Amino acid sequence: MKNWILYIVLLISIPVIAQNKVDASKDSIGFPVKKITGFVSAITEVNFTRLNTSNSSGFAGGVRFSDKFLIGIYGVGLLTGLKASDFNSIKPIADYNVTFSHGGFLFSFKSKTIKNVSFFNTLKLGYGSLFLQSPYINLDYNLARDEVLVITPGFDTEIFITDWVKLNLGVGVRFIKGLSVAFVDVNGSKIPYYESSALEGANLSFSIIFGSF
Repeated sequence: MKNWILYIVLLISIPVIAQNKVDASKDSIGFPVKKITGFVSAITEVNFTRLNTSNSSGFAGGVRFSDKFLIGIYGVGLLTGLKASDFNSIKPIADYNVTFSHGGFLFSFKSKTIKNVSFFNTLKLGYGSLFLQSPYINLDYNLARDEVLVITPGFDTEIFITDWVKLNLGVGVRFIKGLSVAFVDVNGSKIPYYESSALEGANLSFSIIFGSF
């Protein structure tokens, strides 16, 4: 009789234990976790510096590993019509337009998930170039051209919309290293074409991400 009672208790206990078991193949909201998936995204950025506010746009794409770690590439270009006078006091080129674009590697690690919202620590390591565009002559990619390292650490918030669409809101700080090109006046004095303070500062981003989530 005791054996039958023990048997019945075991039959009742097994489903209860199974209900409490965590399914490692699913995420916190019940969707299957795919080990490796790809993604592409459209990016819009707003940059706040000590001297100006500017807008940029571009793209990103890469691979997610178990929806925890992300590695990819990105590229963005300046949309706002900044002038040389926003960077220096060289009068002959004051009305020249500044072109700035950069791209490189994107790294992201998920730190926390609350329902359908995930939080990431991110880092962008990119290589960029600046040059001036004269309003009077044809485009010259070598006019006051300078090349820089662009480093942007930040934090992203990712919102799940559907199995193939997410929205991403990011905040970070952009650092520029390597500016070196200078204008030499008639007295032999060197005046930098660009100042890092016109490019460095807070960075806000908005992205629409497409992939298999």
